[in-house]
Amino acid sequence: MNEEIEAGFSIEFFQNNPDYLIFNNPLANPKFIRRISKNESVSVDDIYTRKLFIEIASRLKPSHLFGMEQNESVCFTIHIKDFLERIGVTHKKGYNYLIESAEMLQTTLLKWREGKLEVSTTIISQMIHDEGSGKIQLFIVRDLAQKILEVNERENFSFLKENFFRLQNSQSIKLYPFFKSWLNKGFYEIDIERFKIQFEYNTSGYLKFSNLEKRVLIPAIEEINEKTDILITYQKKGTNLDKLRPKIVGLLFIIKLKQQAPRPEDDDSLKLIEFKSFLERQEPIEIKEEEVSNDNTYLYQLFKKINLIEKPEANTIEIEIDAYVEKNGRELVEDCFNALIDKKVAVRSMAYFSTKNIFEQHQGYSKQKKKKVEEKQQKIKQEAEKASRYEELKRLVILFKEAELNYFERRYEILNEINKQHLINEMFEAGRNSEWYFDENRQPTQIARQQMGMLFSLRDMYNPYNRLEKFQYWMNKEGKEFELTDEITQLLNY
Repeated sequence: MNEEIEAGFSIEFFQNNPDYLIFNNPLANPKFIRRISKNESVSVDDIYTRKLFIEIASRLKPSHLFGMEQNESVCFTIHIKDFLERIGVTHKKGYNYLIESAEMLQTTLLKWREGKLEVSTTIISQMIHDEGSGKIQLFIVRDLAQKILEVNERENFSFLKENFFRLQNSQSIKLYPFFKSWLNKGFYEIDIERFKIQFEYNTSGYLKFSNLEKRVLIPAIEEINEKTDILITYQKKGTNLDKLRPKIVGLLFIIKLKQQAPRPEDDDSLKLIEFKSFLERQEPIEIKEEEVSNDNTYLYQLFKKINLIEKPEANTIEIEIDAYVEKNGRELVEDCFNALIDKKVAVRSMAYFSTKNIFEQHQGYSKQKKKKVEEKQQKIKQEAEKASRYEELKRLVILFKEAELNYFERRYEILNEINKQHLINEMFEAGRNSEWYFDENRQPTQIARQQMGMLFSLRDMYNPYNRLEKFQYWMNKEGKEFELTDEITQLLNY
């Protein structure tokens, strides 16, 4: 979904438009729990249940609750054929599956967490199916309708319903709203065990990360990236990541909006920080001092990015901003504007800025943001430098190993024929008589000559465990400086 659309409308717009949904963040990852018996329940992940819930939530409006009593319900009529087409179901069994899902929703609880509290409520209190017209009437309990419509101004997320309906994989259907709720931040980091618990993958089938990645992450993210408005990549956290058996302890998801055509009035200097890759970020263009004139032109442009619902004439806005600066100072006003833009706060009118406290609560925001950016840049730079040093070290170790093997081969070549024959016989007795070691004329290959040279060198007081010292000597001879570390020891082992 276009972020410009999201930023330009109020909560009421999304609630009254059936094409869009807006939720509080706790509802980004709800759990559907179906009652089997009084003491037994099971988690529900089928696509019909979640899509039917999204259809219900998108139709709810604040006006539905006007004058409604506690025990009353909101009623919706759904044309089954039309709904199935919109969610991408073309097979004939879809009709019956949807009816069964709607019936099951009467025994299904919707659960979510709000801080330390777990909240749950039933979804459908009653269903009426008219087989002749192919319609169903669904009655939604008032408590659920009220919870969906209670949207916090700061902690919420919204999305276009059709983006959700395009998804056909049950895992991508479960994960898309959650990733959408983290779009404003741009990333989400979590340890792997908590991720499994949070999304109910803590079962025997997902003990191995490779299974979780193959069955969940890859298919879900591929479909989300292909069919919706966001792009997701992820980075594995752990040890031995480049080995055959890595230990995965966490995941870092990068979430960003798909590339949109730029609008002429967009000011690049005001764009939020956006991850381009795991080690590369696009930073806001620094505004040079001389570019900020003594008048308030820069603040006028900055103010255009604030989500102001009731916008007065441009002249009125400029007059008001001049008054803010005179009363609070340019730096405080700029801090406040930047904070409102970055946090996507919806401001109803200019009256919001009537008190000094509004500006003071954001004091120092711009400097703090700049400091965080600089710290992140420095960390990325250090990690890149460390990786570069390691790659150079690997290259030098390879060169050293080649030099050492060449030394062993030269030691073999200067032996007399008797010693050579003794070594060849030892190679054959040890079972090293394959084509790797000897050609069809029983002449030793380069690998065999190096091996036999090493055997002879060991008997001639060459200690391979002193390889670190020899590597240090070789590096000094080559004019290279380095620190003795465990990494070097590991790289030097054959």
